[in-house]
Order: sequence, then C-alpha cells, then structure tokens
Amino acid sequence: MQKMKIHHHQIIIINIKQHRNMINYIVACTLVGLENIMKVMKKKIMTDFKKIIDKAKELETKMKESQEKIKEIRAEGISGSNSVKIILDGEGEMQSVELSDEILKEDKTIIEDLIVAAHNSAKSQLKIKTSEEISKATGGLGIPGFKWPL
Repeated sequence: MQKMKIHHHQIIIINIKQHRNMINYIVACTLVGLENIMKVMKKKIMTDFKKIIDKAKELETKMKESQEKIKEIRAEGISGSNSVKIILDGEGEMQSVELSDEILKEDKTIIEDLIVAAHNSAKSQLKIKTSEEISKATGGLGIPGFKWPL
C-alpha cells in the first residue's frame, strides 16, 4: 500500500470544497424554506383577500336593502306652532304640504318663511333617519367621506 503524502495547501482545498458544499446545502435549504414561506404567505393573503371580498359583497347586499328602506322613510317638518307641516320621502322629495286655515290669513312672506322652516326641519329629520338606517346596514361601520346628497 502506498502512502499518500498530503500537503498543507491540499487540506485547505478539501476544506474549501467542504465549505462550498455546506454553503450550497444551506442556500438550497434556505430557498426551499423561502418557497414554503412564500406558499404559506400567498395562501394567507388569498384567504384574507377572499374574506375582504366576501365582506364587501355582504356590505353591498346590506346597503341595497338599506337603500330600499330609505326610500320608504318619511320625515316631517313643522313650523309656526303646527301651522305648516311638510312631509319628505327618503329621497328628499316633498310628498305633502299642509297649511292651517289660520296661517292663510297671514302675510305672504310669513307663510313663505314658515314653509322654508318646515322644509328645513323635515330635511334635518330625514338626514338623521337615513344615517340611522345606514348605521344598521353597516353595523356602525363609518364610510369615510360618504354623505347622502340631502
């Protein structure tokens, strides 16, 4: 059997090769680990995104129902000690105006002012009622920047 003479620089080369293999192994394990992490993250993101989409669809359905209910709302505004009464529907359209016989004896400008005051009162009541209905639909979730056009 022959003895093999190994020089110092050959040992370094062997160690370097071993280190390269170990580094390659570590890099390979890290890449596999990162791929697994990415798969898990992608699945989580997709699950979260699906939940968000489902919640948005649910909110859309509730808002459509709420809009139908809002159309049926009636708001009453009164002024001049019940001399003028105005009813608005949920879309802000005036449904009726009632004037007492006594108010008709007053000056035209007074009657006009009382009609405006009753209308403003009804409009204010309508805003409150529509906001309450929207809060029911959204579970109190405020929609930033959203205002009803009333």
